[in-house]
Amino acid sequence: MKLTIFNIALIIMAILVILWLIKRTRVNKQKEKQYVEPLPFQPIHIEEVKDLYDGTELICKTGFLHYQLTMTNAVKEETEGLFVGSAKADPNHAARILIEDETNQLRGYIDNQNDLYKKLISRKKAAVYGFSRKQNDDSFIGEVCVRIR
Repeated sequence: MKLTIFNIALIIMAILVILWLIKRTRVNKQKEKQYVEPLPFQPIHIEEVKDLYDGTELICKTGFLHYQLTMTNAVKEETEGLFVGSAKADPNHAARILIEDETNQLRGYIDNQNDLYKKLISRKKAAVYGFSRKQNDDSFIGEVCVRIR
C-alpha cells in the first residue's frame, strides 16, 4: 500500500514537471522576434573633415575605416582634393565598393573587401570622406574613410 501511494505521488510529480516545462517552452516560442532596422544614411559635411586632411595624409575619425582606392577616376583640377560622399556595394561586381562624391560623381572603387561589401548590401549606403589627386601626368590616387556601424 505504501509503495502504491509513493508510485502515484511520483507519477503526479512527473506530470507536474512535464506540464511546467511545456508551459515554459510555449511562452519562449511565442516571444515575438524583433526586427532591427538599419540606421538611416547620414551624410557628412565637408566642414566636419577639413582638419583631417593636410594635403598628403588622411586621418580617419572614430567609427571610420581607412581604405586605399583600387582605382581612382580622373577628376577636374578644381575638384581634386578632399571630398565627402557615400560608399555603396556594386551590384555588378562581387566585393567591389563604389565611392561617389556628394554630386553622385563616381570617384573610384575599392576591390576585394568582402566584409564591407556584405554590410553595404544591407545598408545600401555609408558615409565617406576622402581625397583624390593627380599622382603623375595621367594617373590619380585616392584614399577614403568609410563609416562603419
